[in-house]
Amino acid sequence: GGLLSGGMFLHPGFIIMSILGGTTGGALGDPSPIVKALVAGFTAVAIALVAGAALGLGKKICTDKVLICINTVAIFVTSYYTASWIMPTLMLLGGAVTVVVYRKKPFEAEKSEEDSGDVASLGLSMRGGGIVLSSWVCLLLVLLLVARISGAGLWQPMQWFQVFYTAGSLIFGGGQVLLPLLLDQMTKKTCADCNPWVTEDQFFAGLAAAQSMPGPLFNFSAYLGAVIAHNASFEPFFGSIVCWIGLFAPGIMLIFGILPFWGWFRTKKLYKRALPGVNAAAVGLIFTAVFRMTFKAREQSPFPNASTSIGVLGFTAVQFLRVPAPAAVV
Repeated sequence: GGLLSGGMFLHPGFIIMSILGGTTGGALGDPSPIVKALVAGFTAVAIALVAGAALGLGKKICTDKVLICINTVAIFVTSYYTASWIMPTLMLLGGAVTVVVYRKKPFEAEKSEEDSGDVASLGLSMRGGGIVLSSWVCLLLVLLLVARISGAGLWQPMQWFQVFYTAGSLIFGGGQVLLPLLLDQMTKKTCADCNPWVTEDQFFAGLAAAQSMPGPLFNFSAYLGAVIAHNASFEPFFGSIVCWIGLFAPGIMLIFGILPFWGWFRTKKLYKRALPGVNAAAVGLIFTAVFRMTFKAREQSPFPNASTSIGVLGFTAVQFLRVPAPAAVV
């Protein structure tokens, strides 16, 4: 049931983004000045939407000085260091800080539906959940080891799957947190004589489209997969499937793996004290995504001052005037 409902929720955006990547990605590899200007405008509004999400979450989550400090430290560190392991580490440290600071804060036990007997079970058994979690970790380690040993000689679709699976495994906090890592991974050269998997214009055009599509921002992976495959002379839809599955698979495995333990775990005071710090750090990562993409997009824009002005207008339109995101992007 979970897979079916999730698939129904995800598939419209997946199909549309796959088609967009396959049909327009190639044209954006070397865009004309007019297309480049349009992409710059779309990009400015797309980043403004991410900024609006960061601001809303910041107001909701960072409700005291401790959480504001955790949020600021996360922004500070991730603005300087870009390694993927930094992000989950900061979230763990944020949780550790609030466990200590809130150690005397009372937390009432939460009465859940599972405790009342209304829910007979949560998916798999605990043994099944443990097997799924072990499979997730083992696959991650195998992919990292194979990529390390093979380097650039690894079959290209396997390289794509490894990058997206690793990103999906190590990044917590939503699609916005993932964007800076994907930008770095997609637009860097894998060897001296190689072209990047996608150009920055292709990346930002897809981001603008993804912000206007139904479903989660992770559907951006379908667009990226199509463009990567097109640039590498593979079938675009094949690339969409490889990258989309690679990014979504870790989250699906984690959900089904953790769910059998969730009814027990969510009532623990340790979890309740750690959660505010974890969330505050995660919001900090979204703010970092806004800063880094803003600087990058401004650098790429043929009209940097105009792009900044468009971004401000887009932010105001969505955040304060409640203009729908697709309309703001257009």
